[in-house]
Amino acid sequence: MKIKIFTIIIVLLFIDKILPLDLNFDTNNDGKPDRWITIVLYKEWKKFDFNKNEKADEECFYIDETNKIFLINEEKFEYQANNKPFKGLPNVWLKYKIQGNDFYSEMSADSDANGSIDLVILKKNNIVYLKKSDNNNDGKFDFEEHYDQNGYKLKEIADVNKDGKFDDYYYYENNRLIREELDTNFNGKIDQWVIFEYKEDGSIKECIIKKDNNHDGKVDEWHYTDDRRRVVKTEFDKDFDGNVDEIKNF
Repeated sequence: MKIKIFTIIIVLLFIDKILPLDLNFDTNNDGKPDRWITIVLYKEWKKFDFNKNEKADEECFYIDETNKIFLINEEKFEYQANNKPFKGLPNVWLKYKIQGNDFYSEMSADSDANGSIDLVILKKNNIVYLKKSDNNNDGKFDFEEHYDQNGYKLKEIADVNKDGKFDDYYYYENNRLIREELDTNFNGKIDQWVIFEYKEDGSIKECIIKKDNNHDGKVDEWHYTDDRRRVVKTEFDKDFDGNVDEIKNF
């Protein structure tokens, strides 16, 4: 008898610590589940107490009625978009993963509930490092936002003509746009550059626009603006020999 009781205790402990548990909730009380989670008991949650408040209140944790803390492995929920009725089906999916001392999450969403994923957000240690969106619902991501480890934006890239290839690149420093690189004729080569300079108060000091009109990879037209982005000077290399041939001041 003692052996059987001991075995049962071991099995219960194994289940409590290892096996994941599936739960669902009806958060809007309409009689249909609208949130689904898969959880596993997790005692090392303090490693990932991102807001340092000594509580497991980050989005990746679930606390049951006995105050046990669980890690959410996967989560699904139904988000109501465009006043569409709830169907009891998920349109937002989240996955959480721990790698060493870092914590990763991935959210995929059908934000307009049309049956196609149009938004993906990736996080490391609860800080967004990449957002991808499909703005015309063709099944291809046409816009990306990249961030550094502190959550500051590094760059944006866009597929302007929706052909599956990125055309325009926007670069940031300290959350300020400092450079644009544009493929205006969609041939896969950058042919226009926009450089921004700022004053100490953060306002625009100057903007320089450079163009490659014959698409040989060399700049042959320059536009210089004032602090209101009004063009004050233009320069042209009309014979494309690398030298400025014409200057206009305004």
